[in-house]
Amino acid sequence: MSPALLEMSNIIFGLIFVFISVWVYFQARRFPYIPGYPGPGFFPTIVAFALFTASLCLIGVGIKNILKDDCAWRRRLTINFSQLNISNFVSVVIMILVYLFLSPRIGFFFSSALILFLLMLKMKTRIWQAFIIAFGVAALLRVVFQDIFKVPLPYGLLPGGW
Repeated sequence: MSPALLEMSNIIFGLIFVFISVWVYFQARRFPYIPGYPGPGFFPTIVAFALFTASLCLIGVGIKNILKDDCAWRRRLTINFSQLNISNFVSVVIMILVYLFLSPRIGFFFSSALILFLLMLKMKTRIWQAFIIAFGVAALLRVVFQDIFKVPLPYGLLPGGW
């Protein structure tokens, strides 16, 4: 496959994602506005903006690489299968399934903290760092989504949705 054809696929997919992001943005604007709160369209609007920006970058890189006549595309196509770590992908998929099983039983906070902790241990993070980061991120996500955005999360073992 020629490098120009590969870069054209980047441009085509970039354009497709531009259209998707514009569609998501206009759909999110149709959601009801809740005075005093960000509302249900706030997060999809942010995601649409991020997708739009990333799509423009993908288009720009595709155009730049088409205009630049060099063989760097060959290095990007080379995959060293000995360096791929499939176990990380499998671990994340398994942890998502564990989260789906645990969250209704022990709540969002403890299940997400446990999943983050185990995944960080898999990535060879120190135990105390993994513990602090996992519980800190879980607490931050719980406060942002449940208290600020008013997203109903599975209640936990402690009072107040923890």
